[in-house]
Amino acid sequence: MTGATKLSVVARADAKPQRAKLSRRSAAAGRSPAGRCRMHVVTGTVDAAVREIGGWMADLAFAGWEVDVFVLAGDDFRRLEILGAHGNPLPPGALPTGPQQRADAVAVAADVLRDDDRIRRWVLDLAARGPAEVVVWGSTSPYDGAGPVEHVLSSAARAFKAHALSAERTARPPVPPTEILWRGTAHRGTSAK
Repeated sequence: MTGATKLSVVARADAKPQRAKLSRRSAAAGRSPAGRCRMHVVTGTVDAAVREIGGWMADLAFAGWEVDVFVLAGDDFRRLEILGAHGNPLPPGALPTGPQQRADAVAVAADVLRDDDRIRRWVLDLAARGPAEVVVWGSTSPYDGAGPVEHVLSSAARAFKAHALSAERTARPPVPPTEILWRGTAHRGTSAK
């Protein structure tokens, strides 16, 4: 990691996955004009988000959340629309949100958090200010102490994820029944993996 800003995620000592459930720490923060909870997802590519957390995003959308996905590398957003999410390009130097679009929760790809100083600072500021909940997703634990959180996909989410995955392929890949997120408390001044 470059620069002086470092991030550590601190969680329970056991590595047993918890069930994924977002808290609603603030009733007013991040609400869309329709009064829906808002999730901001930050990813390098649409493919990574669909593959790693597509079912979770679909379940959030089915539950009434407004899911906005900010993509660093321009992609075709049709697969996100299949999941009920809205795709947005994230140009270099821009941040995923403006003052009128606060989020109740943020999910950021571990590789983006590790490699992009601007996004890492944004996440640290969100964690320091609250009330947005921050989760990290990716194949492995992003930082020392990160605790795995398991989301069990609904059958509808599995079907929509399979459809989104196959939108760019000829064969429909199998969809596992769970997805893993990483949760903990982000803070400044400690070292990352």
